[in-house]
Amino acid sequence: MKKLNRRFAAFLAAAAASALVGCSTGNYNEDLANEVRGDLSPELDTMYERPTDIKNRESIAVDENLRLLNEDLAHLFLLERPSILADHPMPR
Repeated sequence: MKKLNRRFAAFLAAAAASALVGCSTGNYNEDLANEVRGDLSPELDTMYERPTDIKNRESIAVDENLRLLNEDLAHLFLLERPSILADHPMPR
C-alpha cells in the first residue's frame, strides 16, 4: 500500500509540475506570420488539387479521349463488327 501511495504522490507531483509549465512562442516573427496568413495553402492550385494532380487529371482525360476516338473511327468506318446482312456467316 505504501508503494501505491508513493506512486500516486509522484504522479501528483508530475501533474502539478506540468500544470505550471506553459508554452512559449519564443521570438514572434510578424513577417513570417503575415506570409503564412497571405497563403494558407501554398501547395494547392484549386480547392483540392496540387499542380501534379491537375497534370495527372489532364493526362488521363487526353488518354481516354484518344482511345475513344479510335472506337469512334471504327464505328464511322463500320469496322466494329461484321455485317449482319450477309446470307452466310463469315469465318473468323
